[in-house]
Formats: sequence, structure tokens, C-alpha cells
Amino acid sequence: MANPVGRPRKYKTAKALQTAIDAYFALPGLKSIGGLTLYLGFVDREALLDYCAKGEFSFTVKHAKARIANYYEEQAQTRPNSAFQIFALKNFGWSDRQELEHSGSVDTGPRRIEVVMIDGNTEKD
Repeated sequence: MANPVGRPRKYKTAKALQTAIDAYFALPGLKSIGGLTLYLGFVDREALLDYCAKGEFSFTVKHAKARIANYYEEQAQTRPNSAFQIFALKNFGWSDRQELEHSGSVDTGPRRIEVVMIDGNTEKD
């Protein structure tokens, strides 16, 4: 019988990993991928995320990431314009880009739109 290659798994089954993840989320305090990584005993985020590559653990790890993303979404709603929450959500695939469409013919180029704020007491010419 040949020796297995590589380091043995930290968690033998997805159920064992889920039990440890649930214990992490039961703790008081902020939740993060880094915190989860350390709690589960992995050396870095990549080691934890590598478990996603293993079919048996994929759902468990992705679900834990979704729970943390949900936490940041809720925080972003209660604390609008918080730079940290925006940054954290970008790490989960969110974006804050703006798209502008310009119309006009090729000959005249894009049209310029000017927005002028007028207060109700201003007289018009």
C-alpha cells in the first residue's frame, strides 16, 4: 500500500468542516474570511479556499463565504459609504462602476449634457 501524497486533510468530511464553521459563526464579534481561516486552523486564505477545489467541501466553504459576504452587505446598508464595507464587498465580486452612454452621430460626436440646478426663487429670462 502506497503512502498518500501530501499533507493529510484537516477535516475528514464536509460535515466535520461545517460543524467547525458553525462554531466560528456562533462566536461573538465580527466575521471575516481571515478570521474563519485562523479559527479553522489553516495557514492562509488560499489554503481554506483550496478546499473549494475539493468537490466534497466546495458547498461548505462557498456557503461560509456567502455568510460573510451577507454580513458585509448588511453592514453597508446600516453604515452607508463605509469604505471598509465597500472594499470588502469588492473582494466578493461586487463592483461600483458607473456606465455612461453617449449618443450622437459620428459626424457630430457625443453630445454634451449640462445639468443646471435652479432653485424655486430664481427668475427666468
